[in-house]
Amino acid sequence: MPTIVDVAYIILFAVVLTLFEHFVWFPRFRSEVAAGAPGARVRAYRRATLGQWLVVAGAGVIWIANGRTASDLRLAAPTGWRLLVSAIISVAAIAFVVVQLVSLARTTPAGLEAARPKLQMYEFILPHTDLDLRWFTALSFTAGFCEEFLYRGYLAWVLHWWIGWTGGVAVGVALFGVAHLYQGKVGAVRATLAGVVMGAIFLTTQWLVPAIILHALIDFGSGAVGHAVFRGAPPAES
Repeated sequence: MPTIVDVAYIILFAVVLTLFEHFVWFPRFRSEVAAGAPGARVRAYRRATLGQWLVVAGAGVIWIANGRTASDLRLAAPTGWRLLVSAIISVAAIAFVVVQLVSLARTTPAGLEAARPKLQMYEFILPHTDLDLRWFTALSFTAGFCEEFLYRGYLAWVLHWWIGWTGGVAVGVALFGVAHLYQGKVGAVRATLAGVVMGAIFLTTQWLVPAIILHALIDFGSGAVGHAVFRGAPPAES
């Protein structure tokens, strides 16, 4: 059974930190990028990576202090058909990213340039340099684990005591979408839809791992595409 500390911690990362990110940190980051501040993206990626791991560490301390297990958090592998479905989803996600990377490698400079207008609204947040891409990759795999741990795992576990697993996951999806409002309405809608997919995978397999893998690879693929498209491109006008 969750404690008042669990509820307070959910409010901290899903509400307080989300508001801070939306109204303070992200506008500052966007202004730095628009001003052409050297290393602005790398600093942002580093900060987000460290911040997410710190939040997960806090949740982990609460979890262990209360004597809960990995199975309670759905981190222990299932058996039977759920394990098979998990494996299929994971392999399919890996295969998709491999195909995506091969396709990127074969795309001509003209093709990459033609793709820029489609990604322009996300240009400021996507990696441009090789160093950007390395840190964006670290952030992608961090987000894959940390966001699934927090929203589909910890938060859903706390809420399932009152509204069931489906209800807990649904609330987590909504809060996950709100947490991405800093990307604009389109970005928040896309994050919500991605959350629906991850939530469905979690509820079906009863395991966080396939959702973690898919989430991390989707983010990594987005970064690889952004890097290929905007590497060497002139800065966008703000």
